Amino acid sequence: MLAPVTPARFVAALVVLCGLLAFVACGDDEPTAPEPGTGGGDVVVLLPDSNSTERWERDDRRFLSQALDAAGIDHSIVNAEGDAVQMEIQAEQAIAGGAEVLIMAHLDPASGTTIIENARLNEVMVIDYARLTGGADFYVGANPGAVGRALGLGLAEAVSDVGLSAPDVAVVAGPSARRGRPSLASGYGPVLTRLATSDSWATTEVPAEDRSAARAAFRKLLDAGTAVDAALATDESLADAVIELRDERDAAPIPFVSHGATVAGLQNVLTGDQTLSVYTSIPDQAQAAVNLAAAIVGGEPTAPLAPQTIGSGENAIPALLLAPTPVTEENIAETVIADGLRTWAEICVDAVEQFCPPVDER
Repeated sequence: MLAPVTPARFVAALVVLCGLLAFVACGDDEPTAPEPGTGGGDVVVLLPDSNSTERWERDDRRFLSQALDAAGIDHSIVNAEGDAVQMEIQAEQAIAGGAEVLIMAHLDPASGTTIIENARLNEVMVIDYARLTGGADFYVGANPGAVGRALGLGLAEAVSDVGLSAPDVAVVAGPSARRGRPSLASGYGPVLTRLATSDSWATTEVPAEDRSAARAAFRKLLDAGTAVDAALATDESLADAVIELRDERDAAPIPFVSHGATVAGLQNVLTGDQTLSVYTSIPDQAQAAVNLAAAIVGGEPTAPLAPQTIGSGENAIPALLLAPTPVTEENIAETVIADGLRTWAEICVDAVEQFCPPVDER
C-alpha cells in the first residue's frame, strides 16, 4: 500500500529527486551526504522550538550532544522552531539519510504520529523524548504522575509551614492534555482533591497556553478580587510570569511551587518568591535516551534500558520514567548544581547575588 502524500513527504521527495538528478549530472561522483544539522547520521534528534522553554536549546541539546559524542554515534540534532511541518520534513530527511533512530520531542501529537508512522514504514525506531506521542517504540522522560504528586505534596507542606488554614489556591496549568504531553494533573489532582475535602482548600484553575497567557489570566483573576493564598504552576515560565505580575503589584510572597528548575525558577526560589521547583534530571534523561539509541544501533537488548511502561492496554509502550526531585533553597547545590545543569555563576546575578551562598562556599 502506498503511504499518503503529506506536505512533508512531498518536500522530502523533491529533496531526494534533486539529489538523484545531481548524481546523474556528476557521473561517477558519490552522492552528497546531508550537511551537519540537516538530519544526517545513525541517530537524529528532533527538537521542537527555541522559545516555549529555554530547556531545548540550552539544556537538552547540550546533554544529548555530549552523550551521543561519548557513545561514538554518528548523529545530528535539528530544531523545527515551532513548525510542525518542518519537523516532518526533518524526519523525512533523517530517514532518507539512513537514520536508524529518531529521538523526538514532538510539537503536537498529530505531526508526531505522522513521523512515527512514516518511521515504522521505513523500519526506523522512534524514542519519544520528554513528550509522549503514543505509538512510538519507547518513551524516556519524567514520570508525570510522580512530578504532579511532588508538586501537590510540596504545596501542602509549604502551606502548613506558614500556618495557612483553608487556603484559596490558584493552579496555573499549561496545555499538557491538548498537546499530548504527560499530564501532571494525574499527580497533583488527587492531592488537591483530598485537601479540599479534609482541609477545605479551594482551587481555581487558570489555563494558560504560554507565559503571556498566564500573565493575562492571572491578572484577570486578581482584578476580579479572587483571593490567592497559594499557587501551583505546571511550568516554570508560567510561574515566573505570575511572580513578575505579583511583584509589580507589591504583593507579598505566597507558597508557590512549580516544575522545571530553570535559571529564573531557581532565582525565584532563592529570593523567596517561590517555595520549590520540582526537577527531573535532564542529564539523566538525555543519557537514558542515548543509551537506548546506542542499543538499537548496535543490535543490543533494549528491555533492561526501558523496564517500565507508559500508557495502557494496546497503547502501552516500553519506557524509562525518571523520578522527580523537589529543589529548595537548601539543596540547590546537591541537585541541579551537582548535576551540571546549572552553575552558581548563571544563577547569582544582579539582585539575586545577595541571596546566594558566599563565593568561597559555591
